[in-house]
Amino acid sequence: MRAATASNVDALFAYEKLLDLAEKRRNLSDNRETAYWDWKTAVAHENIGDIHRLRGDVSKALSHYAEFENTMDRVVSLDPYNILWERSGALSHERVGDMHRALAEAAGDLAQVSKTDEFIRAEEEYQYFLNTVEATQVRDTKNADLHRLKAQAFERKGDLLAFQAFEGREAPFLFGRKVAEARQQYEREQEIVSRLLKEQPNNGDFERDLLIVNEKLGDLLIVEGKFAEARKVYQDIEKKLVSPDPNDLDRVRDAQLIHERIADAYWQEGNQADAMREFDICAKMKSEVLFDPRTGLLYDQGGDSAVRKRFGERSDVRAYCVKGFSQIASLERRAVPADTCTGRADGPRRCR
Repeated sequence: MRAATASNVDALFAYEKLLDLAEKRRNLSDNRETAYWDWKTAVAHENIGDIHRLRGDVSKALSHYAEFENTMDRVVSLDPYNILWERSGALSHERVGDMHRALAEAAGDLAQVSKTDEFIRAEEEYQYFLNTVEATQVRDTKNADLHRLKAQAFERKGDLLAFQAFEGREAPFLFGRKVAEARQQYEREQEIVSRLLKEQPNNGDFERDLLIVNEKLGDLLIVEGKFAEARKVYQDIEKKLVSPDPNDLDRVRDAQLIHERIADAYWQEGNQADAMREFDICAKMKSEVLFDPRTGLLYDQGGDSAVRKRFGERSDVRAYCVKGFSQIASLERRAVPADTCTGRADGPRRCR
C-alpha cells in the first residue's frame, strides 16, 4: 500500500474538519439548505474514504464510502434531476463495490471467492453503478463524463466475470461462458472509450482508459492460455506508450505493468531471454505500490495456477520483476554445466 505521507495526513485532517463543519451546518439548516449540507457531508466522506483506500485500509474506507452512499441516496431522492448529485450517487456505488471486491479476495480461498457475500455485494453495487449512470444519461445524453463512467461500470462487471472464469477453468462450459461474458463487458468499454477518444484525441484520461481495457483484454487471453496472442496485445500497447514523466506515478506504473505482462507472457512461452530483458526494464522503473481496484490478472506465486485475479491491493510490481529476473538467472545457472557459459535453459517454465 502507499505509505502515509505528510500530504495525505494533512489532507485527512482537513477533510475531517470539513466533515465536522458540514454535519454541524446541516443540523442547523432549514429544509432548503439541508440537502446542500448533506451533499457536502457525503463528499467529505468520499474524500476521507479515498485517503484510507490509498493507505490500504479497506475497512475504514468502506465505512466512509457506505456513509457516502447512504447520504447520496437521501440527497438524490430530494432532487432526482440534479445531474451533479446523481453522478456522485453513481460513484458511491462504485466505491462501495470496490471495497467489497477487495474484501472478497482477502477472505481466503481464491477458489471460493465468488461465493462469498462480499463478492455478491460487489456484483450488486456495480449493477447499481451502471443503472444509476444510465438513468442519468437519459437527461444528459452528450455528457462525456457520464459516458466514461458507464464504460468504467462495464469494466468493473467484466473484472468480476473474469475472476469467475478463472475459478471455473476446470468446467469447460462455465469457463467458456464466463470468458465470453467478461470479454463482452470489456469490449463495451472499449467501444465507448474509443469513441470518446476520437471526439477528444488529446484527452489523457481517455487514452489511459483505452490502455487499461486493452490490457485487460490481453489478460483474458492469458486466462485462456493464449500466451503469444496476449503478448502481442501487450506489445501493441507498449508501442503506443510514450516515455513517462518520472513524477507521473500513474504513467510510470502503466509502463511498468505492461513490461511485467510482456515478461510473464514470454516466460509462459518458454522464451527466457526475452522475459529477462522485459523483467529488467520493469525492475529499473520506480513506482509506488498503490491500492488500485482497476487491476488485471496477475500470475500466481505457487501451485499449478498460471494466473489469478487480484482485487484491491496490488503486489509490488518492481519487486516482482526483480524476483522474476533473479529466478530465471538462477534457473539458467542450475541448467548449465559450471564449465560452460551458454547462458539459457531450454523449455517453458512454470510462472513463479
